[in-house]
Amino acid sequence: MDETILTSTPPLRAKWALQGTQAVVPIIGDHHKRILYGTMSLRGSLLIHDTDQCNQEEFQIHLRMMRSLWRGWKLILFLDRASSHKAEESLFLAEELDIA
Repeated sequence: MDETILTSTPPLRAKWALQGTQAVVPIIGDHHKRILYGTMSLRGSLLIHDTDQCNQEEFQIHLRMMRSLWRGWKLILFLDRASSHKAEESLFLAEELDIA
């Protein structure tokens, strides 16, 4: 299980230009982004949840979606140290939903 941020404008880390000339960098007026949460089971099924927020509330929604989809399964998650994953409310919810 993890999440990623998708943006309409990819980050610009480098730009080539002829020596002595100014590089032209296009600027797009929008900064739309979507957050994509994804969880894959060992059997190959996939749960995807997209939103415009990356916070503990959305993470908790995803936990509930996982439990709803995989009822009766023993769920064990491998997570990074994101603050939404370590939040006290998230840990309590995971325990309540029997997610290790």
